[in-house]
Amino acid sequence: YSLCGIQKVVREAGFTVKKLMALEAIFFIPLLLFRKFKNVFNYSKRDDFINIPRWLNSILTVIIVLEGKISYSINSFLGVSIICIARKK
Repeated sequence: YSLCGIQKVVREAGFTVKKLMALEAIFFIPLLLFRKFKNVFNYSKRDDFINIPRWLNSILTVIIVLEGKISYSINSFLGVSIICIARKK
């Protein structure tokens, strides 16, 4: 989904969008490249989950937490996850 697509679906379902933002923008380019790589080399695994070392997972967790704190105060339009806060009309 795109931000506009989510907003449309939420509104059509009878909700008012209070906050809509994209998160994890730092991962957008690496994930885009990974998906392109998969397509070029016909990598057919069903999902994108891979095992990574614990130290790398810790670093990525810190990045996600910091970005989450920063992103809440600004509306980011680029990212790999979308957060929507809505209220029923």
